Amino acid sequence: MAEEAPGVQNKWLLVIAVVIGLVVVALHNVHVGAVRRQARGRELQLLRTRVDLEPGARIERADLEVVTIREENAEPFGNVLTERDIGTAVRENVNQRIPAGRWLTWEHFLGEAARRPAESIDPDKVSCVIDIDGSPGELLTVGDRVNVLGVFAVGGRGARTYRVVESVPVIAIDGRTEPGTRRTNFRQVQVIVDREVSPKLKNVLTHRRGEVWLEVLHPEAGIPEDAGQINPELTPLTESAAGDERGQIQVENDF
Repeated sequence: MAEEAPGVQNKWLLVIAVVIGLVVVALHNVHVGAVRRQARGRELQLLRTRVDLEPGARIERADLEVVTIREENAEPFGNVLTERDIGTAVRENVNQRIPAGRWLTWEHFLGEAARRPAESIDPDKVSCVIDIDGSPGELLTVGDRVNVLGVFAVGGRGARTYRVVESVPVIAIDGRTEPGTRRTNFRQVQVIVDREVSPKLKNVLTHRRGEVWLEVLHPEAGIPEDAGQINPELTPLTESAAGDERGQIQVENDF
């Protein structure tokens, strides 16, 4: 076989070199693309507060938001909780004030525990939930004292307004217990009463003939001797709930 001229051989070598070069460039681009895609995929879903949280506040799901951020950008933020940790964080009590927009870290509720809301209840007392019809708005804060009023008919007399209990401390407003909590519009408070008063108070309130509402007391108002006790005029309503009475009447009629 006749040997190819040197010019032809050089041409083939040049073609091979070009092909090899193109392959190398292609492999390089593929590698760079893979690295970039991998870098873009390193994202974390971190937890950030949506509202201000006071010491002792219990974290609710609505208090948090999930924010996506690249891993390398998250390093300066410290030990931030991720979306996987949300089940652990919810219902925990924070041990310090956390402004809205802050990353939630384990240090916010680990270590020295904050005072739990129930610790403010004396051992011989309980919290009692009261549904109200008229909200005093931001005038009332957790820690204030209130009178509970309602419209009732007692002893065959016509319906009229009574103070049911007086000067009871408010421990929660719409379930929020952090000191100083205010709500513009709410329909439920929790007050602290003696253990034996709680069921009697609930019985009385089932006999309501109209609205139940609150009187907010001045912080320096004197505390009467009968504070937290059922108004004696309402004693006949303390023994049973209105629903129970109607049920008893129905049972008697059935026989």
